[in-house]
Amino acid sequence: FSLGQVQTQLKYKEGQLSFLNNTAQLNKTQYQGSVILDFIKSSINGEFQMKTLFIEDILTAIENRWHLPLKGLGKGFGEIQFSGPLDFWRMKYTLKSEFNRGHIMDESFTKLDFNLNSDGEKIDFKNVTLHKTNGTIQISNDIVTMPANQTPNFDLQIRSRNLKFEDIDHFSKFFPNTNGTLILNGVITSNILSPQIDMQTQIKDLKIETLSLPTSQGQVKLNLDRFQFVGQIFGRQLQLDLNVPFSNKDKFSIKAQARDFNPLVLLPLISLPLPPNDTYATVSGDVDLSADTLRLQKLTGSIQVDNVLLQRSSQFLKLKKPSTLIFNKGLQKMTPLELVGSEQNLRVMLKNGSSSDLMIDGRIFLRPLQ
Repeated sequence: FSLGQVQTQLKYKEGQLSFLNNTAQLNKTQYQGSVILDFIKSSINGEFQMKTLFIEDILTAIENRWHLPLKGLGKGFGEIQFSGPLDFWRMKYTLKSEFNRGHIMDESFTKLDFNLNSDGEKIDFKNVTLHKTNGTIQISNDIVTMPANQTPNFDLQIRSRNLKFEDIDHFSKFFPNTNGTLILNGVITSNILSPQIDMQTQIKDLKIETLSLPTSQGQVKLNLDRFQFVGQIFGRQLQLDLNVPFSNKDKFSIKAQARDFNPLVLLPLISLPLPPNDTYATVSGDVDLSADTLRLQKLTGSIQVDNVLLQRSSQFLKLKKPSTLIFNKGLQKMTPLELVGSEQNLRVMLKNGSSSDLMIDGRIFLRPLQ
């Protein structure tokens, strides 16, 4: 661990090396206390008070040991008392700390309580709570550190309370005029070298600007190899099974079933506003695609488009007949996709059977975003 600049009084007697009245600084963090090393018993005990404690300095201190892919900022204070063998996972300690107005992995908080208690066999997450403006996310339960010859294992629970959709920065930056209730209930399991997050999610009472939407729910699985989401979006408008790999151990895949799904509600994801109230759209169909890498040229599978309707006031475009798109390491074949309506039409087809020769023609007066 990195300790920073330390001033101390050294004392050695009968196999014990004492670091007394330590005054130390690691970047902006300041702490003081004492440590006694017993070389005969191979043990340690001590205590530190941290009057100013910064999250970014904690991550710096542990970087050389664990190389965690974390980033954060925040100022607070804390204290720790510790004793036991010269093995972090077998040590007994009590940590109390609090941080105000910072962020972890670009997610802001108004307050973060981080309190742990270790008895040498497990690390109890006594009170680890991230406070948002209107709610909290709490991590509880233990990291099991025994038996001694086993890699420590996570046995943690994650729960939200009174959490609002608009309070989550990762959501609000895409949907700025949105509100709703976000419910999280999950676990962190497996050993510390390969953690596994399993999370049940639910978004209720969702409203984007003036548009009220049905409940969305699903299960998220996240580990070092992949991200997976299986669930229902906006009631049963879209059923989705998405697998995104982080390594070569798994394939990208997406299976989806859309039934009268309104794609216009996703426009904020590409920084476009919702259309006027007199504009309406639905899509029905099925998607079954996979690839070794997340590239359009590598996709294999099919997309079946059963119905498309885009309407604004009395003007509309409607799918003339179902269309099928076949992928084999890229788009290989498709039946022409033709939308027809009031004195307007749109036709999408492959020219010469090549995905690089996608031809779009037609005449459109309908302007859904103006």
